[in-house]
Amino acid sequence: MKKLFFLYILFPILLTAQNKNFNAGFDVSWDNIWFDSNNNQSNIFNGFLVSIPTVYNIHFTYVHNKKISFQTKLGYVLPLFENFGGIEYGISGKYQIYNDLFTTLGIINHSNEPSDKRHSGGSYNINLLFINFGIGYNLSKYVSAEVNYLHPTQSMPIYYERNKPDEIVLYSVKYIVRLSLVFGWEL
Repeated sequence: MKKLFFLYILFPILLTAQNKNFNAGFDVSWDNIWFDSNNNQSNIFNGFLVSIPTVYNIHFTYVHNKKISFQTKLGYVLPLFENFGGIEYGISGKYQIYNDLFTTLGIINHSNEPSDKRHSGGSYNINLLFINFGIGYNLSKYVSAEVNYLHPTQSMPIYYERNKPDEIVLYSVKYIVRLSLVFGWEL
């Protein structure tokens, strides 16, 4: 994880020396999170129904050519669903398929910060690594819309509920679908 964080910090600096095209911006996103449990229960946080975005990111993009670009991202997931929230950072590549249509592929590290602790349940302070695959469309020169699928690289409990005194149900993230509006401009 430390190597990924240093890569995130050094990536824009290393590329600045090459006189290529750079973009900066921010994005706002809404998450739908699917959870699985150790006793076959499932739970869904439907962030698409929340009126405010659940994820806020700033990003820096290196545009290699008209088809390929690379992006670093740093952001925060609001703990609207009290068991999932915290800082995220990641890197991704973007490939322009056709005119304004593009795909993305990358990795995201999510540092979960529990905001809910109670006797009957709570959440864990853990790091989750996600593989991120997305498809997007450039709505204008400065705005694009993306739909991303985030799949965890391993199944780890993120929160728990105590149903009975001797039964604890552990929930882990199965996958996340993220809908994003991305705003960017040339540096």
